Amino acid sequence: MTTPAPRPSTPLSYPSDQVGRCARCHQPCHRYGYGGNPLCLQCLEPVRAAQGRPMPQVAA
Repeated sequence: MTTPAPRPSTPLSYPSDQVGRCARCHQPCHRYGYGGNPLCLQCLEPVRAAQGRPMPQVAA
């Protein structure tokens, strides 16, 4: 089994005390606190699509 290449890092838009590792790919993501999720957005998108639930729109 090979290890996938890590994704390029992006600046975090949430407090550092709410950062944890994605349960699937282990990249830093918003894991704790309000709006936290055990999966990062890239891993969550196919899960939500399989459930028939669209991803929420992010305000720009």
